[in-house]
Amino acid sequence: MAKKEEKEKNYSWIAILVILVAGFFFFVLFIVLLFASISSTPTTTKGNVAVIEINNIITTERMSQGFFSATMSSREIVKAIEEAEKNPRVHAIMFEINSPGGTPVATHEIVKAIKNVEKPTISVIRETGASGAYWIASATDYIFADELSMTGSVGVLASYLEFSGFLERYNVTYQEVTGGEYKELGSPFKPLAEDEELLLQEKIDLVHDFFADDVIRNRGLEGEHAELVRTGIFFMGLEAKQLGLIDGFGGEKEAKEYLEELLGREITLSRKQRRTGLLEAMLITNSFSIQDLLGRQSILLR
Repeated sequence: MAKKEEKEKNYSWIAILVILVAGFFFFVLFIVLLFASISSTPTTTKGNVAVIEINNIITTERMSQGFFSATMSSREIVKAIEEAEKNPRVHAIMFEINSPGGTPVATHEIVKAIKNVEKPTISVIRETGASGAYWIASATDYIFADELSMTGSVGVLASYLEFSGFLERYNVTYQEVTGGEYKELGSPFKPLAEDEELLLQEKIDLVHDFFADDVIRNRGLEGEHAELVRTGIFFMGLEAKQLGLIDGFGGEKEAKEYLEELLGREITLSRKQRRTGLLEAMLITNSFSIQDLLGRQSILLR
C-alpha cells in the first residue's frame, strides 16, 4: 500500500513538472509572437507638422544587436521625408535629433532628401547632434539645440584592429594572394606600409572635405569659424550658437512657437515612429548608454 502511495506521489510530481514546462513553453511562444507582431509597426498621429526622429546611429539599412535596434535606416528616413513633402496636410517638417552620426552614404542620402523639400524644415537637437547627424541638421532651414547639447564634430574616422603583432608573437604566418597592389589595404593581419597609410589618409581627407564643405556651405560659415569646424572638434550648444552652427536655444516647445510665427497658424505635431517591441521595452533600461557604447565603434562620420 505504501509503495502504491509513493508511486502516485511520483506521478503527481511528474504531472506538475510537465504542466510547468508546458506553461513556460507557451509563455515564451506568446512573448515571441507578440514581439514579432508589434516590434516594427509604425504609429502615426495626425497633425500639420511632421516630426521625423533621428535618434540612433544612421546606416543605409537598419541593423539590430540582439533584441536592440542598433541603427536607423536612411531608406526609412528618406521615405518619411518624401511622404511628408507630398502630404497636403503637412506644412512643415521637424527633425528631432539625438544621434552621434553614421556612415557617409546613409547620411548624404538624408541630406539630399532634405534639400529637395520645398516646405519649411527645422531641426531640434536634444542630447547629441554630432557628425553626420549635425550634417543632417545643417541642411534644414533652422536649428534649435539645448545649451548643453553636443553638436559639430565635423570629422571622419576610419579604424580597424590590427593583429600582426599577435601573429608574430605566436609564430602564425599570414598568407594572402591578391590581384592589385593595394587590394589588401587595411588588412588586420599586417601593418600599414607608409605608402598605404598615405593612400588611406587621402581617401579619408576626400570624404572629410566633401562633408565639411557642405556643412560650411549650408550654414554660410566663413573665416575662422569655418576653419574651426573643419578641425572635427565638437561644440556644446552654447558655443555652437556663437559660431553660427545653430540658430536658437530650445526644444520642441520653442520649435513649435517658431513655426507658428513662421506659418501664421496653430501647430500640431504628426509623429511617426517605430513602436517598441515588448521584449525590447523590457530589456532596454538605459537607451542612451547603449547608443553611447555603439557610437564608439568604427563609424566613419564622427
